[in-house]
Amino acid sequence: MSINSIYIISPIKEGGSNKYINDLLKLLKQNKKKYIIINNKKELDTLSSNFSNNNILIVQNLINTNIKFIDIENIVNNTQINLILPIHDFYFIYSNENMNNMNINIHEIPTIKSNHNLLKIAKYVIFPSQFMLDKFIEIEGSNNNYIFIPHNDNININNTYNIYIPPILNNQINIGIITNINETKGYSYYKKLCYINKLFHEQTNKKYVITYYIFGHVDNNKLLNHYIHRDGIYKEDNIYNKLNEKNIHGLMFLNKFPETYCYALTKGINTQLPILYTDIGAVGERLRNINNINNRFHIYKDIDSFYNFIDYIIKNNNTGEKPEININININPFYLELFNI
Repeated sequence: MSINSIYIISPIKEGGSNKYINDLLKLLKQNKKKYIIINNKKELDTLSSNFSNNNILIVQNLINTNIKFIDIENIVNNTQINLILPIHDFYFIYSNENMNNMNINIHEIPTIKSNHNLLKIAKYVIFPSQFMLDKFIEIEGSNNNYIFIPHNDNININNTYNIYIPPILNNQINIGIITNINETKGYSYYKKLCYINKLFHEQTNKKYVITYYIFGHVDNNKLLNHYIHRDGIYKEDNIYNKLNEKNIHGLMFLNKFPETYCYALTKGINTQLPILYTDIGAVGERLRNINNINNRFHIYKDIDSFYNFIDYIIKNNNTGEKPEININININPFYLELFNI
């Protein structure tokens, strides 16, 4: 497929959805590929007169625009432009009309089929995890244009089998949370665990203090006490330095609803620190696909899971060497072929 121009509709300016597009834009800029961002229906209608089967239209979602699914459908059918749908959540199953219903959570697995044809007429519907691909097939049925392509990311594959836990200083265990915290991302779990602040460890006959460092936004201001430190939003690749500065011994990823990929998890894997996680969605899938020879990945099922996680940190602290992390983005060959790079 010879591509002349690339058009992109991606109105969300935060989170993994935004990072996915920004990484694609960096790739296009580096290779001097022509792309145009479309923000509203007027721009779409104006530009559509130039659309052809030598162009790509990437639609990540239509939230915060006045563009409808039917608008995209009509333009694709009339111009034969190559429609690409990168899946970040369950947005394309819920309709535009439902987006105005505050009871709808596009991260929650839906129980109804979509009421549009975009999934069928797209050239590719890109799923970043097998979990999401399987869920869409379960709900929508199988299509030949469904493909499983993990995100472009900086995962350090060669280092993921190792473990690194810094020494415990002054009997203080530091747990890091490098995602935002809200109801979707496990606020109810963190509310329970982050108030466990003191522990007597029988094997070592020592009393430990457990503190928590949150590197991200917290929706609920009630998640506060003397042992919970909110460090705020971090610049993407600076998180490794922040974790080292705070002498973090382990990380928690406790989502309530399933992630579709989770860029923060990549950073957690790269640190070689132990991880406590809820085994749902892409997070569980990705960690299951890594050879866990050091047993550093711990599934959270109940409070005992947390105490086992802390026990593991105590028994294995001062183990391994701090990894050298390559922050360059690894580009999946699919995107090089898609954009003729």
